[in-house]
Amino acid sequence: MRFKLAGLSRCRESECLCPGEHRLSFISPQLKRDPLGGVVPPRDIDVLASESEILEIIRLFGPPRCQLLLVDSVMEWSNSVGIPEDDPFRAARALVQQPGDVPTIVMLKNISEAIQGSITGLLLFRGFGDDADRLQDSAIFLEHLVLHEIAHLVLENPSESDCDEWAFERLAEHPRISSGDAA
Repeated sequence: MRFKLAGLSRCRESECLCPGEHRLSFISPQLKRDPLGGVVPPRDIDVLASESEILEIIRLFGPPRCQLLLVDSVMEWSNSVGIPEDDPFRAARALVQQPGDVPTIVMLKNISEAIQGSITGLLLFRGFGDDADRLQDSAIFLEHLVLHEIAHLVLENPSESDCDEWAFERLAEHPRISSGDAA
């Protein structure tokens, strides 16, 4: 079955709803409204602007020696190092390629509004409604994404929901990325 996503190419249902791999879902991002009633234009997240805060989150919660790699395309990077990936919209991934290798979080340099909406849609689908609403703030969205990827590295065989729950628990302590940096 194929569906048309606004502004994006077509994909099969199995590709779009793969939980945990931050793939596109069928839930479109909601348009935000400003206080005067107009629609706020979509904003991408400039991850490079928040790199120092992301590294601090990794230092606090991640495994020892964990590295951050910011890339233009997680799919292209993955395929270039021999990790099969066919999703051009993947926002991030956490990996340790071989036992003893350095844990690494690979993340897009720029996360589009559409990718943010698809991840938030997946969280709603998994039952994280109230928590997912908090991710409308780009700084909180970015911090949750980083914590989610860290959870893949520190929990033993976690499900995607386990990673989301772990991330939201840490996020509740207090946000570490300022909203001005993530926008």
